[in-house]
Amino acid sequence: MIRFGFVIVDDSKRGKGYGRQMLTLAIKYAFEIFGAEKITLGVFDNNKSAYSCYKAAGFTETGEEIICEFFGENWRQVEMEIKR
Repeated sequence: MIRFGFVIVDDSKRGKGYGRQMLTLAIKYAFEIFGAEKITLGVFDNNKSAYSCYKAAGFTETGEEIICEFFGENWRQVEMEIKR
């Protein structure tokens, strides 16, 4: 089993695309170098920029959603994965 830390993604117009570049490298390393068959993430979809970046990279929602409360706001956590 391979575990990565989470990637903070800012794919907005003001960002420079570094988050997307880090995500692309993490996927490449997991599949090509470490031989992973799939990558699974727990994603909070309230971060629309990160969520759309994961979807654009090929991740799909799997599993159940969980509603969590942080600082008085409800956040939806979804599991996403991408396969080799």
